[in-house]
Amino acid sequence: MRKLTITFIIVFILPISIQAQIQSVECRGVVTDAVTNEPISYAHVSILNTKRGCTCDKDGRFTLSLPQGEHEIRFSAMGYQEKRMLIRSQEIQASEIEVSLFTRTIVLTEEVVIANRGPVRDLRSLYDQNMNTIDDLSNKIDGVALIQRANFTSEPSIRGMSSGQVAAVVDGMKIFSACVDHMDPVSAYVEVENLKKLEISKGAFDLRFSQNIGGTINMITEKPDFDKNLFTENEVGYESVSRLKRVRSVVNVSRDDIAMRATFSYKRAGDYYAGRNNRVSRSGFEKNNYKLDFSKKIEAEHQLDISFIGDNAWDIGYPSMLMDTRKTKSQIYSIEHRWERTSSRIRLIESKIYANHIEHWMDDYDRDVISRSVMKDMYMPMFGQTTTVGVTEQALIVDKKQTLRIIGEYYYLDAFADMAMESITKNVSPMYLVNLGSVGVNNISLAVNYDRAVSTRFYWKLNARSDYSNRNVHNKTGRRLLEGTIDTPLHQTYFTAAISSVMEYHFSPAYTMSIALAQSERMPTHLENYGFYLYNIQDGYFYMGNPNLKPEQSRQIEWRLNSQHTASQYQLSVFYNTTSNYVIGVLTDSEFKTYINTDRARIAGAECSGTLNLSARWSIAASASYLYGENDELNEPLPLIAPLQGSAAIVYQKEKIWLGLDARLAAAQKRIASKTTLEDKTNGFAVLNIRGSVKWNSHFEWKFGVENIFDKLYHEHLSVNNLPGRGRNIYAGIIVTY
Repeated sequence: MRKLTITFIIVFILPISIQAQIQSVECRGVVTDAVTNEPISYAHVSILNTKRGCTCDKDGRFTLSLPQGEHEIRFSAMGYQEKRMLIRSQEIQASEIEVSLFTRTIVLTEEVVIANRGPVRDLRSLYDQNMNTIDDLSNKIDGVALIQRANFTSEPSIRGMSSGQVAAVVDGMKIFSACVDHMDPVSAYVEVENLKKLEISKGAFDLRFSQNIGGTINMITEKPDFDKNLFTENEVGYESVSRLKRVRSVVNVSRDDIAMRATFSYKRAGDYYAGRNNRVSRSGFEKNNYKLDFSKKIEAEHQLDISFIGDNAWDIGYPSMLMDTRKTKSQIYSIEHRWERTSSRIRLIESKIYANHIEHWMDDYDRDVISRSVMKDMYMPMFGQTTTVGVTEQALIVDKKQTLRIIGEYYYLDAFADMAMESITKNVSPMYLVNLGSVGVNNISLAVNYDRAVSTRFYWKLNARSDYSNRNVHNKTGRRLLEGTIDTPLHQTYFTAAISSVMEYHFSPAYTMSIALAQSERMPTHLENYGFYLYNIQDGYFYMGNPNLKPEQSRQIEWRLNSQHTASQYQLSVFYNTTSNYVIGVLTDSEFKTYINTDRARIAGAECSGTLNLSARWSIAASASYLYGENDELNEPLPLIAPLQGSAAIVYQKEKIWLGLDARLAAAQKRIASKTTLEDKTNGFAVLNIRGSVKWNSHFEWKFGVENIFDKLYHEHLSVNNLPGRGRNIYAGIIVTY
C-alpha cells in the first residue's frame, strides 16, 4: 500500500506540482503613497477577470502568484485612486516592482478608451476598441443619443440637451461648426485613429472646459510615444451596407528625446440601404483625415508638443435635409508646453496656444426644387466658415489629501455665413444675403477644480467657473440686414457664473454613493444671437437671431450608487434638471420665428448599467436609460427626448479570439413636441449585432461583424425627418501592426 501511495505521488501529484510551478511566477512589490512615498498598508492586489489576488502587509509589500502570459493587475486601497498595470510574467525581474497610488478624487466623466489595444477592463472597453467611428463610441455611453441627419457624423445629445447646451472640444480646445444647419458637428473633423479616448461629462458638474448646462465631450487625441522607436499600424476595411471602403495608417517614431506620430485615413461610401433593402438616395460621402504630432522632452521635467489635424470631405449626401454638403475643410493647430514635477506640490503647469479654421459649402443643385414647398423654383448655395484662436493656462497643485486645478482661457471666434438665391426662371434676378455677418466673440474664463479627501471614506469636489463674453457683428451687409429687422443694438456682453459640488461616500471598497449639485449658466450661441434667415427643417420655419437673449440658467441634482467588485460592476444614477430662460423659437409671422427666453423647462431621468465576468472567458453587460422632458410654459414635452432604451451584450474571449453578441432596444416615444417643432411618434425597435476578431499573431488581426442581423427597418426618435437607420451591414477589417 505504501509503495502504491509513493508511486501515485510520483506519477500524478509531483508532475502537477512541477507544472504549476512552471506555469506561474511570483511577482513581488510594494505599494506606496505617490506624494509622501509612505507604504500603504493592506492595499489589495488582484488579477483582472480572475479570482486571484492578495493583500499587502502593513509595510505595503505583496507577493502575487502570476500565471504565465500577459495580465492586467489592479492595485486599490481605501482612500486612493485605483491603478492598473499591464504585466507580462516572462518580463518579471528578481527585484520588486514599485506601485504609487494617488489620493482618491471624485471622477465626473466617463471615458471611452480607444488607443493601446490590450486586455480589457470590462465589457464596454472591449467594444470600445472595436468600433469604427466616433458615433459608434459615443452611442455606447448611457445618456448619449445621436441626432442623425445623414450616414455621416451625427450631432450628440446628452440627457436631452444638444447644440449650445452641450460643448464639444478637442484636447480642451474650442472649435465651432461652420454650417448654420448643424451639418458639420465638431466630431466630423476627428477620426478614431486620431484619438486616445473620449471623455464625456453629463450635466453641469464638470466645468473645466466650457460653460454649459448639458455636458462636455472632450476628444482627447493620441500623442507620440517615446517608448516606440518604430511602430506602424495599417488597416483596410469594408462595409456592405453602403459599400464603404476604408484605409487607415498610423506611424510612430522616436529617438532619445524626440518622438513623432502621423495618421492618415480615407473613406468612401455610396448610398446606404435601410432595412428590407430600402435604398436611401443621396446618402454617400467621401473624406480623408490626417494628423501630425511632434513631441520633444526638454530635460526631465519639460515637454513641448506640436499638433496638426487636417480633414477634408466632399459630396456628402443629406437625404433628410434640403441640401447636400459639397465640400468641407478643417485645419486644427496647437502648441503646448508641459512642465511636470511629481515631487513638487505644484505638480503641473500647462500652456497651450491653438487655432482652427473650418469651411463648409452646401447646395441643392442635385435636388428637385420645382416640386418642393420651401424656396420653390430656386437654388440656394450656402457657405460658412469659422476661425477660432485661443490660449489656455493650467496649473495643478497637489497635497496629500487635496488637489487644486486652475484653468484660465481666452479665445476669439469669427463666424461668417452667406447664401445666394438663384431662380431657375431666367427673368428673375439672383439675390444674396448674409446669414452670419462676421460675428466676433471674445471670451475669457477662469475655472477652479478642488478635490479633498475629508476622510478615508468621504470625499468632496468643488467646481467653479466664470465667463465673460463680448460679441458683435462686423460685416457691413450683415449688420444692415439685422438692423433692418431687429430694433436693438447688436453689441452684447455677457457674464456667467457656475458652481457645482459633489460629495462621495465609500461604504466599503466595493460600494460608493455620491450626490451632486450644480447651478450653471450657458450663454446664447452666436447663431441664436445673430443668425439671419436660417431655415430649420425640423419645424419648417426661418429663424432670426435675438441679441437680447438672456443666458439659460440651470439647477441640477444627481444621485449615484456604484458597486465594483473583482468580477463585476454596477451603477445606478437618478437626476433632475430645471432650466429657466429656456431658449426656443416663437412665431413672428407665417414663415418666421425668432429666439426668445421662456420661463422653465424640466428634464428628469435615470440610468443603470452593469457588467459581470462569468469566467475568464465569458462576460455579460446590460444598460438602460430613461428621460422625461417638459416645457412648463408651453405645457408640452420637450423635443428630441430619447425614449426608454437599453442594450445587452454577451462576449466570449479566449486568448487571441473574441466574439460578441449585442442587442439595442428602444421603446416607442409617444410624448412629442408639437408647438416648437414638428415631431411625430416613433415606434419601438430592437436591433441585434454580432462582432468578432481574431488576432493571428502579434502582427495581424482580423475584425468582422454583422450589424442589424435581421435587417430591421426602423428609425430613431432623434432622426431628422425620420431618416431610417442602416440595414443589415456586414463589415470586415484587417489590421497589420509592426
